[in-house]
Amino acid sequence: MNYKPVDMVKFSIMSEEDYQRMAPLLADLTKNAKLGVCKDIISQIKKIIKSKSNPPPQKLRSLKLLNACMMVGNVNFLVFTQKKIMSRLGILAGYKKELALELRAESLFGKDSSSSIENRSASIDFINTLLEYIKLWAAEFGKAPDKSDSIFYTTYMKLKDAGVRFPTKQTQRISIVKEEKKAAPVKKASGLDAIENILKLYEENTDESLAQDYLQMLRAQKPHVESALQDAMNTSSSGEIEYLLSLMDKITSALDNTDQRIQKKSESKKSMNASPIKLQPTPASAYISQSSERSPGQQFDLFELDLAPQGSFERVSLPQNPKPSAFATHQPIILNPVEGGNNMFPTQTSNNMFPSQSSNNNMFPPPQVSSNNNMFPPSQTSNNMFPSSANMFPTQPVNRPSVGVNMFPQPKVQEKDSNDQTLAAIKLENSQLKEALDFAKSQLQERDILIQNLKKCNQEITSQIEALNEQLAKAQKKVSKCKDHKELLGEALEHIERLENELKQAQASKPVAVKKKEETKADLFFGIDSEPSSKDPEKRLEKKTTLDFDLDFILSPGPKKAPEPQSSVNYPNLFGSPSEIEAPTQITISQPTNDLPYRMGNCMEMGMLLDTESLQIGFRIQRQAFEIFCCIFIGNKLAEPITEIITELSDVAMEAMPMMMQPLKSTEEVATNGQATRMIKAQFIDVTSKIPKISIKIKWKTMQSTILKLPLTIARFIEARQELPTSIWMEWKKMVFEEDTCVINLAPFSNIVEMCTFLILGGAFRIYSTQELEDLSPTQILGAGQLSDSLVMFMVNVVQGGTQANFAIRCKNLTLRNAIAPIIKGQIISI
Repeated sequence: MNYKPVDMVKFSIMSEEDYQRMAPLLADLTKNAKLGVCKDIISQIKKIIKSKSNPPPQKLRSLKLLNACMMVGNVNFLVFTQKKIMSRLGILAGYKKELALELRAESLFGKDSSSSIENRSASIDFINTLLEYIKLWAAEFGKAPDKSDSIFYTTYMKLKDAGVRFPTKQTQRISIVKEEKKAAPVKKASGLDAIENILKLYEENTDESLAQDYLQMLRAQKPHVESALQDAMNTSSSGEIEYLLSLMDKITSALDNTDQRIQKKSESKKSMNASPIKLQPTPASAYISQSSERSPGQQFDLFELDLAPQGSFERVSLPQNPKPSAFATHQPIILNPVEGGNNMFPTQTSNNMFPSQSSNNNMFPPPQVSSNNNMFPPSQTSNNMFPSSANMFPTQPVNRPSVGVNMFPQPKVQEKDSNDQTLAAIKLENSQLKEALDFAKSQLQERDILIQNLKKCNQEITSQIEALNEQLAKAQKKVSKCKDHKELLGEALEHIERLENELKQAQASKPVAVKKKEETKADLFFGIDSEPSSKDPEKRLEKKTTLDFDLDFILSPGPKKAPEPQSSVNYPNLFGSPSEIEAPTQITISQPTNDLPYRMGNCMEMGMLLDTESLQIGFRIQRQAFEIFCCIFIGNKLAEPITEIITELSDVAMEAMPMMMQPLKSTEEVATNGQATRMIKAQFIDVTSKIPKISIKIKWKTMQSTILKLPLTIARFIEARQELPTSIWMEWKKMVFEEDTCVINLAPFSNIVEMCTFLILGGAFRIYSTQELEDLSPTQILGAGQLSDSLVMFMVNVVQGGTQANFAIRCKNLTLRNAIAPIIKGQIISI
């Protein structure tokens, strides 16, 4: 099955087995991949390293996969790696550089870095491997195609200058081909091989001009050998110290005594054989066979000599037609030692960034993925035998012996090679320009889309502004109307004050006896002093008298005695006319009077609707959200049993507040002191001012009927407004234009406190007096309630000595205002 490169990257990091299986395939794919495939692979690797969902082991495998793909030497892959991911890897490599490696790894990827032992170990391996790779990449790919320092090299130098401590052990090039994973024998660093080869050539040489070139190379390499010797002494490596001392003696002897180099030839071979790392001499026939194949006009190229040591070193067979590239053609040798470790010098000494784009005539063919790190690669067919030594080796010591610096300058290439390199560079620049052009086009498309979206938003905002302007114009018209209403209201208030003054004057002209009579009546009903209110208005609420009815009859199962008639002197005109009080009449079952129980029932959750000598009807109400459940109790007080009860609901707005009662008719026998029940369910749908009534027909020996008001009005769904008194007063003043007013005749309450108990409506309204609000007078009370999001407020102002009151109700919902006003007024008006 063929997978996409992105899918192959995802599969390769899932486990170590998947990595071993997919990594060689990805590396082989990258070797000759185009720019698009390289971009996909690098972008997916960067996404894995940045993602919080991938654990540290997967990030570590993705880093190893990146290194494996880089080592195949694809120019496009390496160029895009510099641009896409090196900045991110540099940040990770410099994370908390002042701490130890284990402490840096604990929070490298957040909480996942140390959530488990496996993740912690992978985090430590990640940052350690990353530092080794950055150092390796700086050595392998130190030079960019334009011969400038690559981003790999500059990143390494910035981290090193910032104080980042790199691992002392140099990372070896990892071959991803399974057949090449066999352990290679231990060998010396290629820098020492190069110096020994130079000494060998110097001792065997007879040409004086070439001898001077060799001496110049030895002078340049002497500081590096001294530095390596100092490091070996610091690490207490006796074998390396002995070998380096021997090598240093040979270099010093060659520089001091050039005339005796032939005599010291045998001694040099003995010292070489005595070193810890053995070298087998290269037979002279190798040089003779190569020189014999050249034409007399050709020059001998020193770097085409096959001076690779025999024995434990493997020889690499290079391809005849290497892939063209825009980078250097050989791997210069770095002789500065690496800190610590068994190897004194890195095994990868090339500081060129990528394999060079060249033809077969170049001095150094591109290297294959191999562990062979010889100073001089195997030779190929070349037209140059010996180029000028001044062009190959520097005449002065290297100023900064660090990874990524070329020891030997690049050799001159022929005109054809120069043209090929120029063409490759132009192609690379063209591809980059094409990518930049495509990116610019995509940016322009995105900008056009944003401009279109902005235009749409601008149109919407313009339409909204026009709508707001229209609303503002309407609001201004309403404000002007409100101003006119305010003026009219002020004129009306002035007219009312004038009328009140005239009324006071008229009352002052009446006889004194009439005045005393009215004052006595006011004292009985409201407990208000006959003195002017300006003297002591608070005394009007101090006197309280008891009600003229008894509440003990509620839910009493036994028969009640007829209430004794009370004198009309104490409570004249209480809930009735004077004639009814002076000559009370017998209440019959056919025409009951339950206005007073109805008013009281509106203020309680259970009570009595009717209580006579023969019949007692009570109720209990329970509210749940916007539903009311009411239980009606019908009790028999007579000695004769009730044989049939028929109930029916009337005057109910079924659409606004539908009600249902069960059972409607029952023929069970209700014995003496027994009772029958009816269940009523009411649901709030819409606002209504209807007062539901129940029709009850009871059959003893004869059929009798009655109609009773039920305290199941819209007020049951109103809740008291719980706010500060000052906030309630501000709300009251805001709704000055949403008001209905009237004058009502008050029932003869004993005081204002008693009147307030009927206006609370069982918790539907909260009542405020002058004790809570200083803006209210002693004869004013304010009530506030709320139904859903509609605020309902009313004010009662007692006038005319307690017989009348000014009633005002305010609510922005006109339907609710018209529905609740008669219910509130019905609680306090005279019957």
